[in-house]
Amino acid sequence: MLIFTVVTLILTAIGIGHYVLTVLSPSLLAIAGLMPLIGYCFGYVFSAIFRLSHREGRTVSMETGCQNVPLCTTILKVAFPDEVVGPLYLFPTVYMVFQLLEAAMIIMLFWCYQRFKRKEKGKSNSRFQRLHFNTSLL
Repeated sequence: MLIFTVVTLILTAIGIGHYVLTVLSPSLLAIAGLMPLIGYCFGYVFSAIFRLSHREGRTVSMETGCQNVPLCTTILKVAFPDEVVGPLYLFPTVYMVFQLLEAAMIIMLFWCYQRFKRKEKGKSNSRFQRLHFNTSLL
């Protein structure tokens, strides 16, 4: 996926190099950075509102955040003429890069949370077992 993204960015820069600064303005970069995070958060919040399990909530969150790139690409293709789409087509690519980075960050944070939770659970169980063992000797 990373190779595909890099190749797409290079080909896009070659084709529309003079529009790159317009499309990569700070406001559009901020939007591209915040939209996936907002999608992930809304997905999890709405799954909690509809009382889905945490596992289902994580799935809905990832799906909600990841469905936006194809939707953005489709809207660009359908709604705009080909002359205008050229420079605008870089935005979904930038958005996809931010989306992949944020998804990787969320996954790593979840793995750390699981590892920390597992260690805490192991410590509490071992304390309980020692306490139970000591009282059974009396």
